Amino acid sequence: MISIDLPAGDGVTSTVAQAQITGSAVLLRDGEGEPADTFLESAPVHVLVIAPGASASSITVQVTSALSGDVETLTLQGVGSIAYEGQIPTAAGQSTAHGDGILQISRFFGPPSPQDSVTVSYAASSGTVSDSAVFIPGRIAFVDARGEKTPTFAAGTEAYVRMELPLLNYPSLVQYGVQMFNDSTGQEEDLVLTETRRDSGVYVGSMPLDVDGSFPSSG
Repeated sequence: MISIDLPAGDGVTSTVAQAQITGSAVLLRDGEGEPADTFLESAPVHVLVIAPGASASSITVQVTSALSGDVETLTLQGVGSIAYEGQIPTAAGQSTAHGDGILQISRFFGPPSPQDSVTVSYAASSGTVSDSAVFIPGRIAFVDARGEKTPTFAAGTEAYVRMELPLLNYPSLVQYGVQMFNDSTGQEEDLVLTETRRDSGVYVGSMPLDVDGSFPSSG
């Protein structure tokens, strides 16, 4: 274990941070390579393993789904001297065939509605290490005109919304209605999101903002 101690100005109290040092580590990543503690249903699970003692061109990890009971073996390829990467596709449905290379995840419609999760484990020489994440049905976020997440919009411009619902897609182009709320004015407006392309499961839309930051009365 390593730690860092930051003494306070009074010379008595202090702030301490600690971290464990392990021989190997499993890290789950999203499609952008960022750390992930959630994955969209039917999205691939990206895996990075740091294994200094592996000394091989590839390693294998075990991938399990908590609710469906599916168990898969995934081969990761070496990317450098100690890192290994790979990904496994997922699909919603009860597992009927272990070892088919697709992690089946279960969906339960409640209430309650428990969410399935994935755990990736690597048996290192120093012991087994793992990482887990939860599957979620969708995500919704405010984005700018380029599609990047944003926490702010300038008054008099336009507020853009992006929603991902991978299992809500059909051969035809789909529209989905959501409600927008303005906490400052108390307004509620309906907003229609349109699928970016057929069967994409990604929906976008926008709402104009008046110069005072309110929604137009027409919605």
